[in-house]
Amino acid sequence: MDINNYHPKEQFKFCPFCGTKDAFKFDGTKKLKCEKCERSFYINAASATAAIIETPKGILFVRRKLEPRKGMLDLPGGFVDLHESVENAITRELAEEINLNEKVEMKFFCSGNNNYVFNNLLYVTLDIFFYIYLANIDDLVASDDALSIEYIKPSKINFDEIAFDSVKIAIAKWVEENMDRLKKDESNNSNCCCCSKDGND
Repeated sequence: MDINNYHPKEQFKFCPFCGTKDAFKFDGTKKLKCEKCERSFYINAASATAAIIETPKGILFVRRKLEPRKGMLDLPGGFVDLHESVENAITRELAEEINLNEKVEMKFFCSGNNNYVFNNLLYVTLDIFFYIYLANIDDLVASDDALSIEYIKPSKINFDEIAFDSVKIAIAKWVEENMDRLKKDESNNSNCCCCSKDGND
């Protein structure tokens, strides 16, 4: 798939301000400007958030119920709504997708970007990742955009199954930063990762 075909410069055929056809020109970076009315539209990143949730059974993944990348692995999360903080967004998404309604400690881990094509339009996202350690997973259940929940040990993660590049990069970074602890946990044949609840050595 050539994502350039879904860029707003290819999809916006009429100026949204004056309605002139084929007058909305892209400046090559982030702005579309109408040659007739001279008004501009800026293409900004769409904010999204996700959580790397470590549990005694492994990292929590969800299977995507909907396109894009239906059926592939993803982290629970989603887009930030208008006038919503990132913290509120991830709390809302975790309640919607995996029924996590209890208050949990979460820490910012990293950010990244991604190309997200939906309904033939490209959204460039700013993805913000949090880390959570969750010992009790008894009440978690897939809902909303999540088809199912899967727990995967870090050493068993198949990155080819992960839907988006930004998620692959974030998880790989987390695994690398915690490699010594994770190897120690596996060598001790332990199902508990509570020795470090902040995700860092």
